[in-house]
Amino acid sequence: MSWRQKVWAARARSLLIQQLGGCCAVCKRDSSLEFDCRVPMGHAHHRLDTSARVSFYRKEFRRGNLQLLCRDCHSRKTAADIQQGAY
Repeated sequence: MSWRQKVWAARARSLLIQQLGGCCAVCKRDSSLEFDCRVPMGHAHHRLDTSARVSFYRKEFRRGNLQLLCRDCHSRKTAADIQQGAY
């Protein structure tokens, strides 16, 4: 990935975090934040390079399918999604 793509991805990610409120949607922590698709979209996007992954998350944000979760809340939600058969 080129330097420009890295810079763009970092800026786009920061902007997306701001647009999502800058804190965990569940517990309101503002550290260790991760993007989470409200309706699970599988794991394929985790294998994308950084700029493609940010593009994926921006698309999900426009669809209303993205939230910020801290690492702990994200782990709990993912475990619940798996238990419900969402993956």
